[in-house]
Amino acid sequence: ILRLVGKLGFSGYPEFEQRLREELEERLQTPLTKHEEPQTALEDDDFLAEYSHSVERNLSRTLKALPRAEFEAVLKLLSDIKRPVHLAGGKLTSTIADYFYRHLIMVRPNVRRIENDAYAWSEHLVDMDRRGVVIIFDVRRYQPELLELARLASQCGTRVILFTDQWLSPVSSVANHVIPVRIDVPSSWDSAVATLMVVEAMIAALSNRDWSRVEARVKARETLADKSRSD
Repeated sequence: ILRLVGKLGFSGYPEFEQRLREELEERLQTPLTKHEEPQTALEDDDFLAEYSHSVERNLSRTLKALPRAEFEAVLKLLSDIKRPVHLAGGKLTSTIADYFYRHLIMVRPNVRRIENDAYAWSEHLVDMDRRGVVIIFDVRRYQPELLELARLASQCGTRVILFTDQWLSPVSSVANHVIPVRIDVPSSWDSAVATLMVVEAMIAALSNRDWSRVEARVKARETLADKSRSD
């Protein structure tokens, strides 16, 4: 154990234990425990710049730590239009799931949004099989029901893709592919900027890889929309 701790860069087991304890505490933080009383503001304080620097660091660290093989594997799954795709999120991350869903239905067929209602899962799960893909967004505070959804989908043979934070949602124990992003900022609330960056990069990559098909789909949707308005 001591040799392993040394290889991980720690001077000894006490340092390793302290860092582990700190990481577990960070993983379980809530808006209430994250909140710190602001110091007396000075005239030259620039909170917007400070916050912006934190977001920039999150983007840089996310980009550096994100395995390109995972990114490409997810793109490969989403590029296969024969695979049904289902998206789900938590209390706050459901908005990102909605954002991804709204774009995916523009670039490919067979995309469905799973609402935050465990009772309604059956209408999605009944159609899931080895061809399917489930995308789940879950960051601290992690939601147990999303882990249950991932388990049920995995039992159907469906591929599970997880977007999470640097501490990793429990869904990671079930997921086939994990996209970790940095979310910590000087706020009681976690940042979604890095998550959105990866989502938008995937949307752009999917569009670029088969633009002729995407273009035809977008044109068809606009034509149908024009007809419905004129009727």
